[in-house]
Amino acid sequence: MSPTQPKPSTDPCTALSSGDEMRIASVAIGAAHDGSAELVLRLVHANGVSEFIALDEATAARVLGECDIDDAQQLVNRSWRVLLAHL
Repeated sequence: MSPTQPKPSTDPCTALSSGDEMRIASVAIGAAHDGSAELVLRLVHANGVSEFIALDEATAARVLGECDIDDAQQLVNRSWRVLLAHL
């Protein structure tokens, strides 16, 4: 890291994903089997493999609230670590 570059954030709520870890690639609203809303996230690993996870309404609200985010799209390109405390 050069002296002119800012130090990467260690706060998972503000840290953008580095190229060597999984990141949140996209966010969508989906319907759970019971009809309730869930937040569907596409995670992309450093090797390019992607997977989907779904957060129920309560978990999604906790993640967004903890990070002071009012639009789920603001999770895109963040490190997956923002989710760890809630999984």
